[in-house]
Amino acid sequence: MAPQKEKSHLAHTSQWAAVLVQIGPLILTLCAVLASLGSAAVISPQKCESTELVSADAKAVIFEGIKYRLRTHQDGQYVFTPSGQENLERWTDRITLTYDAKVTDGKGLAEKAIAWWQTNRTAAAHVLDINYVPRLDQMPARKDALYITRTILARPENDYDEFAFTTIRIVEGVGATARYSHREYRTGASSMERNTAWVRTNESLGERWFVWDGVAQYARMLLADGLPERG
Repeated sequence: MAPQKEKSHLAHTSQWAAVLVQIGPLILTLCAVLASLGSAAVISPQKCESTELVSADAKAVIFEGIKYRLRTHQDGQYVFTPSGQENLERWTDRITLTYDAKVTDGKGLAEKAIAWWQTNRTAAAHVLDINYVPRLDQMPARKDALYITRTILARPENDYDEFAFTTIRIVEGVGATARYSHREYRTGASSMERNTAWVRTNESLGERWFVWDGVAQYARMLLADGLPERG
């Protein structure tokens, strides 16, 4: 890495370290909520939203009253963004639903969660909290487990930071990863403050995402047409 780029990378990393210190109490509160759910949380169906969250043609999903339109899909992965965010290289909010028909039991689900953790660790993501990372040799793998995470992906080489809420679970008998992502672009001297403000302002957004039933509704619609398997 060139000296100038290395200096910029270190500065950005230091900024995020300071941000994590600022929002530390918030993280502890969120962790306490997750801990109260147990080592592997199970969302009661009564707590999930019951309204229709998928359009009849399966080309849109609804979260927080906003319609996210299907932009692309391949190998069981479906990407949605709101109107005005058609450019998948320059978006602000995005929903990604990934279904894997090969994941049908607790062991497969645990392996999926471990793979997610390893991928994000490689990407140097700041994991704010993670509900449950199983070790297959130390605990039974539960089919009804719900793996939930909050992450910040600092991208010093780009002009944005990405925040994400992710759930990994089995819905309608197949493995499902549901990810809500939000990008804050670093424009101007106040960008770090704006990014920190977004985390604070959206403290409860992750909780609502974790009980969003659109991932199950979309799976039911796909299963009706034959869910594609992932290689």
